[in-house]
Amino acid sequence: MSSKVLPCSVEDLTTCSRIQWEASASNPFWQTQFPRGGTSHLQVWTAYHMRREYETSDIHFFKIVDVSAPDKIVGYAKWTVEGGDAERGAGEGRATTGESIAEDGTTARLAPFDPPDVPEQESRVELFNDWMPELVKKRHQYLVEPQTVVLDDLWILPDHQRRGLGTMLLKCFVDYADKRGWPCYLESTPLALPMYLSQGFREIDGVEINLANCREGYGLYKSAVLYRNVGEAPAHQKGL
Repeated sequence: MSSKVLPCSVEDLTTCSRIQWEASASNPFWQTQFPRGGTSHLQVWTAYHMRREYETSDIHFFKIVDVSAPDKIVGYAKWTVEGGDAERGAGEGRATTGESIAEDGTTARLAPFDPPDVPEQESRVELFNDWMPELVKKRHQYLVEPQTVVLDDLWILPDHQRRGLGTMLLKCFVDYADKRGWPCYLESTPLALPMYLSQGFREIDGVEINLANCREGYGLYKSAVLYRNVGEAPAHQKGL
């Protein structure tokens, strides 16, 4: 499969929401946080919030597609420029606020949309309330540069994983930051950690939570906090 990375249009975000829920289905934290998985309510709710984020100038969505079937999105990444008011270069896949870009370059106004309520039984709010404040503290602690690019999401469909597609999206993210002279920050799942370490990221901290408090048979889960300085070489290239 030959693949390429492209900026997302607003119309892609429903697919990106579905990819997020399919790709996260095997993650112990997500299984505990969302015991019913990616229900239709959660997928629509996620797509709604992606649409709102898409209108924000400092948040960027990119997709990876099969060149032979460009309409088939197999993964996506989302990153945020922390520090605000970052300039967006030409061709970076963003329309003006409230608009989407069509393939012919024209723009279309986003239709008004209200998200559905997510039933309480579909999400363990108490787990989120324990977890998220700790991650926010880490961001406040480590995002000390005037501008830092934060990788919020990187998901690949399960049947397309382990083909280097995640690394392609990650390199796009890193190149974006390096060209602007900005460092990178992210929080990693245990499964994705080796990929990030291989691309010049350093593990600097982490947040741990005991999932056994919410779900029998589960244990301690750690989200690693990683940082990459501008131009930092992957581990296998250092010393060459």
